[in-house]
Amino acid sequence: MIVDSRSRPATAWKALAAWPRAAWLLLWRTKRFLMRYGVKGVSDQAVELFYHHVRWRPWRLLKHETVPFLPATVDIEPINACNFACDHCQVTHWERETVRLSPQGLGAMLAQFRRLKYVKLQGMGEPLLNRRLIDMLEDCERRGIKATVVTNGSVYTDAIAKRLTGLRRAVILFSIDGATAETFEAIRVNGKFDAVLAHIDALVRQRGARPWPRIEINTVATARNLHEL
Repeated sequence: MIVDSRSRPATAWKALAAWPRAAWLLLWRTKRFLMRYGVKGVSDQAVELFYHHVRWRPWRLLKHETVPFLPATVDIEPINACNFACDHCQVTHWERETVRLSPQGLGAMLAQFRRLKYVKLQGMGEPLLNRRLIDMLEDCERRGIKATVVTNGSVYTDAIAKRLTGLRRAVILFSIDGATAETFEAIRVNGKFDAVLAHIDALVRQRGARPWPRIEINTVATARNLHEL
């Protein structure tokens, strides 16, 4: 259930205002002090129990099942299939029907979260295998929501690049798990290292001198690639 903040009683906001960030910080620091130096006759377990009871008490006082201005961020999976076969990924090992999120489906989700600020459009699959992904990124843009998409970099056309670089609030994050073709292709099975780098380079050139969209690289450090970091 989503509760609009305008429906909250004034007393609820007063109760929330009476618990400023400074009080939370003081409580947390007090807990750290007690856990580190100890108090005669008081166990660490008792300190932990007190801390967890007190820190959530303001929300209990508000007597609402949900906090009206949350969530501020959500992760939404646009597709549950991938064109890579990485050993560490569960998609490689399951047999499920491919399901693609539609722009209408995304819109229905976003409409429920009126204070949403950030969406990550990625789950276990490769987002750009959903041909409507950029439509969904553009929808987020129109709503003033910052969106991130995490891609393996294998799906690329000039048309895709042109639309992606037209986004102002998006972050395009490429997963690169190796600094050499040998390491990358051993981890990212079915991936072609040189092709992925060429796609990233082409996207950066398409963007030009503009600072948006942001283009980033993500690496999952493992024993197989740590020596290349």
